[in-house]
Amino acid sequence: MGGITLAAAPANAVVIGVCTIKVNDPHGSTHVSGTINAVGTVECSTTMQEIYVKTTLQKSAGPSWAGTPFDRFNVARGQANAATSCTAGPGTFRTVTSYVLRAPAGIDPAYAANTVYGPWRSVACGNARLAPSELVTSPSNVGSGVTTVTFGTE
Repeated sequence: MGGITLAAAPANAVVIGVCTIKVNDPHGSTHVSGTINAVGTVECSTTMQEIYVKTTLQKSAGPSWAGTPFDRFNVARGQANAATSCTAGPGTFRTVTSYVLRAPAGIDPAYAANTVYGPWRSVACGNARLAPSELVTSPSNVGSGVTTVTFGTE
């Protein structure tokens, strides 16, 4: 999966840290039996003033399920999960993760926020591993599921 830089420190800046935002493929959970699970993560190379992460599991022709947001101060990583019962499958699902990053004082950009969309995947409970032929594409909001934000000083 390739990364896309959404915000970057100026060219003459000193890089202070990089945050990588990832969404996993929705899957039949191996940790919580009877659920379809989606996870979004933010991992930064430096401590951020605040990290907010909210993950939603979307079904292509149906409802969506928002997980409990992660919102913490003075941390370098965060994770949010979203899940639904296996009775919602089989179906085509994707993981959507929204994030807000607040950098420490004097860091540029001071604030970064966006939403990362994972690819649509065919999921049925008990199928924690998906074959490549099960990839389903959609003309809108198809993403790699990975992006980065670079923070620095001038």
